[in-house]
Amino acid sequence: MKGKEQNKVKSIYETCLLMLCMAKMISCPCGWTLISPQGNDDIKKHIQIHAKDHHPGLTETEDEVEKMIKTV
Repeated sequence: MKGKEQNKVKSIYETCLLMLCMAKMISCPCGWTLISPQGNDDIKKHIQIHAKDHHPGLTETEDEVEKMIKTV
């Protein structure tokens, strides 16, 4: 493999590796955990769904949720 083909494979590999390295994770104190390669917005959406379904009285601010999100 030479030239452009080799660069294309390398680029695809690096993109996949970067996506794996940049996944986001959040864990609820109840034990529920989510890992997503889609970023903070996806994590926030799912934690809101989880909180509504399992912790209806919970009132976490957006800043508190941001602090709970980790890069894995």
